[in-house]
Amino acid sequence: MENHTDLKIGKKGEAHVYSFARDQKAVIAHTSLNQSALDFQGNRDRIIKSIKKAKASGCTYRTCQETEIPGYGCEDHFMELDTFNHCWEVVGDLLRDPELTKDILVETTMPILFRSSSYNCKVMLLNGKIVGIRPKIFMADGQNYAESRYFNCYRPKKDNKLEQYLLPEFIEEITGQKFVPFGLFNIRTRDNISIGLEICEEVWRLNTITRNFILDCDIVFCSNGSHFGLDKLERRINCVQSRTSSSYMGAYFYTNAIGCDGGRLCFDGNNFCIQN
Repeated sequence: MENHTDLKIGKKGEAHVYSFARDQKAVIAHTSLNQSALDFQGNRDRIIKSIKKAKASGCTYRTCQETEIPGYGCEDHFMELDTFNHCWEVVGDLLRDPELTKDILVETTMPILFRSSSYNCKVMLLNGKIVGIRPKIFMADGQNYAESRYFNCYRPKKDNKLEQYLLPEFIEEITGQKFVPFGLFNIRTRDNISIGLEICEEVWRLNTITRNFILDCDIVFCSNGSHFGLDKLERRINCVQSRTSSSYMGAYFYTNAIGCDGGRLCFDGNNFCIQN
């Protein structure tokens, strides 16, 4: 297996506190929101509402669909600098309330500029901090998709070494963080639970670097923007079953967008979890 990097969430003062008690089940918020392209305020309010609902239900992790902050159907607006800036403003609003991400690991998704290139990313939040940024490594192209028009495939550093992302100044003022990890990583909790991350197209690819990352994970979360099609849900389930049947992972959560967010596609949601 290739080397891979874990982000460890440890004791107070070292990083951020996050743990599963071994005698309890992990409670997961499996979140699909009816977002609208470029409706940053409305999208933000729905995200906040979903986090509060997840916490009220006792969840310790909140997973989500692909590009939930700006909406998936932004099309050429993904090329505009304002789209990136407004996404960070939404992240700032999520972090500004210290209670919102307290004791719950929240993933949200958005485009991010890094080294003058645009990436489709997961941003991981916990206890008012950014744990790390995980970029997508394969783009969906052909048929109804043209992601390579807007985003770049992330290419990991040698030995999958994590890079450092310089946060916007106003985010630094909120979190006290100047840099956060950027790249491919798993999240390992204090009691040694391993959490793997994937984004949409990666689940459809065979023999990729992400396969090695998630082979021994206890839980894997995949964010998706998969449009409706006849028999497509069955194909998704078969795909995930084939990927997980030969590994030791405990559970795989597939989270998909829902509704029509402004582009030409209709997303059908249909989230599911496959275990063992």
